Amino acid sequence: MVAPLIVLPEKSKNVPLSNKTHLNANIGENVTAVTETTLSINCPISGTPTPEVTWLKDGQKINVSRDVNIYENFTLTLQRATVSDSGRYKCVIENIAGKDSMTSDITVIG
Repeated sequence: MVAPLIVLPEKSKNVPLSNKTHLNANIGENVTAVTETTLSINCPISGTPTPEVTWLKDGQKINVSRDVNIYENFTLTLQRATVSDSGRYKCVIENIAGKDSMTSDITVIG
């Protein structure tokens, strides 16, 4: 057994506002995006057995919907982000050997 760990390629940073239509970030990075941007937040993980991944927004579990997807690689994608998508997003990973989590603050401006 290996305790779960969120594995980031570098220290967290702020992702600057841009007018891209699709913005990729890693959990731990703080992001500012304009409305209608598709935003993907990656949660790269390790651990044996493979940890269960739960995404939270402002402490509440995120449910998949027409505009919110969680992919098999544990990436959370917000389609056509709106101001109401702003908040603190948290990736929580857990297996029988332990638990890890990390957050990102997402700001969507109109």
